[in-house]
Amino acid sequence: MNKNLTIAISTAFQDAGDATRSIEIAKVLRKYQPSDISVWIIFISHGSKFEQKVLDLGFEIYEAEPKLPGVGLYQDLGMTITNLVGTEKLAEDMIKGESKAYNELKPDIVLHGFWPIASLARRMTDKEVPGICFVPLPLVSSFFNVIPDVPGQLKIFSIFPKSVRLWLFRHVPNFIKSRVPILRQNNIRHAVYKLGWKGEKLVNTFLIS
Repeated sequence: MNKNLTIAISTAFQDAGDATRSIEIAKVLRKYQPSDISVWIIFISHGSKFEQKVLDLGFEIYEAEPKLPGVGLYQDLGMTITNLVGTEKLAEDMIKGESKAYNELKPDIVLHGFWPIASLARRMTDKEVPGICFVPLPLVSSFFNVIPDVPGQLKIFSIFPKSVRLWLFRHVPNFIKSRVPILRQNNIRHAVYKLGWKGEKLVNTFLIS
């Protein structure tokens, strides 16, 4: 058994929710690591106001390319209603930057939040890196069967009372639900294809394998 583990943590680090969750997870991993195992935890960052918090807690940061101002999701990523990353070019640069990070660090595992950049990049390294996604909903093919309400992007449902809305949503085929624009993430999908993605077709960019 490997007694020295490297854990890379990558999130939309400009987002307070993902950033603080990842920091708390890192603290717990460090606190409860087995006495006979040495764990090195390093955060992947493209720039964030939370970097100093990470350093103050004694963790390390890998400054991935491209380096962004670290102001916020909208300012740094150009986030829109349906795209976490506002342009295909920026998405391509970020995937390349994180792939480079994983090739250099050779982590045993990548922990990531609601952040498909990490999920895709870890699978495009010289040797695919296992990953664990920590989000408040299961990002697997059956997750539409357990989400509590209709996603806001399906605006046509918003005109109905909740009971009617949920009944209708349950009867929409999953292949249609999976094409909700916010799950498609076209800028990221197109970028990863340009970079030579060889995995399964990315109908839903957030689904993990």
